[in-house]
Order: sequence, then structure tokens, then C-alpha cells
Amino acid sequence: MTNETQYKEIEVHDIDKSNWPEGEWKNEPDYLQYRDEETGLECLIIRNIVGALCGYVGVDKNHPAYKVDAFDWSNPSLENIDVHWGLTFSGFLDRSNTELWFLGFDCAHSGDLAPGHNSLFECAVQICLPVLRRC
Repeated sequence: MTNETQYKEIEVHDIDKSNWPEGEWKNEPDYLQYRDEETGLECLIIRNIVGALCGYVGVDKNHPAYKVDAFDWSNPSLENIDVHWGLTFSGFLDRSNTELWFLGFDCAHSGDLAPGHNSLFECAVQICLPVLRRC
């Protein structure tokens, strides 16, 4: 399977956002896969459990950043990457596909908007507090 046939544009809405506050995220996709027209690279935007968006770019074995650790800041193939709060991920996203190595970042840092955070926090409080009270 080649990169040309491997990825098609996909948009998925599958996270329950009913407990989230109103906002544009209610209608945004939770998963978006597309090929960047300018670079030809495969791109993914994935919403995580707290509602924050994570961005990923897939590079093949011919790219200098293929199999480079996201935290190897001394590697020259990463020196021109400038993303929100820096890279936080590198690796294969699909174990059955080792053709694309993904570099990623997330938008779940202090001050970032994570619309599902409060509902996740409330859920954790409802589950954890009764257990802690018994200790």
C-alpha cells in the first residue's frame, strides 16, 4: 500500500459532547484526516478525551524526521518545526502501518481550551471522592 492510496480524507464526529459547554467544538469533527496540498504530507487532527485537539503529520522513510524521537531536540531534522508548545509525540499511530512515522503536538497545556475538561473532572470527583472518604 503506498502513501498515495493509503489515506483518504475522513471526518468523524463520535465524541459525546452533551455535557460540554456551548461552543464551536460542538460541531467540529473529532477526527480529521487529510493530505496537505502544499507538502503532500498526511495530516491528522484528533480530539482527545478532554476535548483538546492534537495535530499529527506523517512522514515516510524518505523524510529526514522518519523514526526521529520528538524529544531529540539536537536532531537537525526537527530544528525548523515550530508547533504549539513543541512536539509531544513521535511514533507509529497504527501498528499495522509502519510506512508513516507521525510527529505530533497537543493543545492541552495550561491556558489551552479543553471543553470536556470540566465534565471529565466532575466524573472523576463523583467516582474518586466516595472512595477517598472511605480511606
